[in-house]
Amino acid sequence: MYTLNEYLPVFVGDDLPEKGWDSGMYCLETDGAKILRTNLQRGFVSCFAFMVVDKGWMTIHYNGRDLTLHPNDLYIYSPGFPVDVIATSDDFNGFA
Repeated sequence: MYTLNEYLPVFVGDDLPEKGWDSGMYCLETDGAKILRTNLQRGFVSCFAFMVVDKGWMTIHYNGRDLTLHPNDLYIYSPGFPVDVIATSDDFNGFA
């Protein structure tokens, strides 16, 4: 399982939290291109995570089911469950 510090570069590249960050909580704004990068990093993240959809939609495959999330939907990821992002709308925007 990946720690959050090991997994974050998938989203933010070299723009990691400043030194002294205790790995307690991290929030970022994301779009379709960024969220689709999660499919590149295979494996599990050893933390809880969330996604709040602000605009557009995204479809994920989670725990054997396809789920489509729309504006104001909240998705919570539990460690150890695989998630694949299937597709997003062109105008997708969310907070993770």
